[in-house]
Amino acid sequence: MNEKKILFLANGLGMGNSTRCYAVIERLVEKGAVVDVMTSGNGLKFFSEKQGKGINRLIETKSFKYGKDSSGKLSAFKTLLSIFQLAAVYIANNKLVKSYIKENQPSLVVTDSEYVFLPMWFSNIPIVALNNSDMVVTSFFKFPNKPFSIYPQFFLVEFFDFMFHLIVADKVISPRLDCSKSFGKKFIKVPPIVRKDVTGDLLEGVVKNGVIMLSGSTFGSNVDLHGEKFPFQIDVIGREGENDEGLSFHGKLVNNLHILNKADFLVINAGFSAVSEGVCMRKPLIVIPVENHAEQYINAKMVEGLGCGFMATAEDMADSIKTITQKIEDFREKCKLLGWEQSGAEEASRVIFSLINDKK
Repeated sequence: MNEKKILFLANGLGMGNSTRCYAVIERLVEKGAVVDVMTSGNGLKFFSEKQGKGINRLIETKSFKYGKDSSGKLSAFKTLLSIFQLAAVYIANNKLVKSYIKENQPSLVVTDSEYVFLPMWFSNIPIVALNNSDMVVTSFFKFPNKPFSIYPQFFLVEFFDFMFHLIVADKVISPRLDCSKSFGKKFIKVPPIVRKDVTGDLLEGVVKNGVIMLSGSTFGSNVDLHGEKFPFQIDVIGREGENDEGLSFHGKLVNNLHILNKADFLVINAGFSAVSEGVCMRKPLIVIPVENHAEQYINAKMVEGLGCGFMATAEDMADSIKTITQKIEDFREKCKLLGWEQSGAEEASRVIFSLINDKK
């Protein structure tokens, strides 16, 4: 067994899982680990640009796809109905991981929203998950007046996600923005996991730049700002479109921090990685949760609780941008109070190495 080889299994539906994994991978490589990655979709695009930068080998997996309703929105019931297709993908990925383990004998496997586990169990290889489903579950029952539309997705997906990690993983690294306790000893609470070049420099003065960065998944929100005029530049990341005066579309960008760091405010979907980076950058935030998605609703409510932004919908995006710029100084004052240490990736790497050392 290669005592320093680690396999990452990263969900490739959006970019968030990949950026979070890579932040940890960078620290592991600095400690002497050799890291291979299995992913799909957007994750494959992200990591293909990282080969030679800490990624030893990149392997494509089959991709899970969540179900949509007739309007294109996330549907927990449609996802459940596609169980046979999901099972076929799961079986194929199990075979791929089993073959990899037989040939490479990694010392440990890190998963991020991927659910293959039998090859690791049969080979006695520890499983570490990057997952904060314990926070999602406890927060769901804590928040009052939740929309009924998020209940199906919570009970059919998020709750089972929590139970899976509670039962299957050896350790679960749980990044979070709140101060709640972890659920038992298996879940290890760490600060937000963000990329190395994320900065927390507070901007001052008039608004010069806004950034709209939306999920790369098929459920990410649309942008329709044509006909709207703002007295500042707006850069749109993650969407193609026709550039207009003061409005620039950049498509999918793997390396986007040079645009994010100079922004006076961010408009984002409510994936935890995007929210974490926005908070650690201390940017005022407009958060648009994917409809019917319990975790994204909870993440958006946390942003509101911190006072650094507010929840909105894609339909009222233009009005929300006007609101946040009119109150920009109030939100900047709240952002000054955010003192998150950007040490989550480093702490995660220490947990992973401690498990490797314990197994020797």
